[in-house]
Amino acid sequence: MKLTPEEFARWRESPTTEWFMAQLKAGAEQKKQAWITESWIGGKCDPLVLHAHRERADAYINVTELTLDDLIAIQTASEAE
Repeated sequence: MKLTPEEFARWRESPTTEWFMAQLKAGAEQKKQAWITESWIGGKCDPLVLHAHRERADAYINVTELTLDDLIAIQTASEAE
């Protein structure tokens, strides 16, 4: 299945999608706060824990920024495997 630009725009504007994207952004912010709590407030600097917080926050934000072209590229790559 391939989405048209119009279908993608409708999906992005859907209240359900908007809610989902807001949850991802909130999750990213929670991971940033966890980073601050661990390192700045808690005085701990476990690189694995801090890396995990950053990776999750980045992943959440990356999903919210996907374009139709990004999704087509992902689909094309997975079909080629």
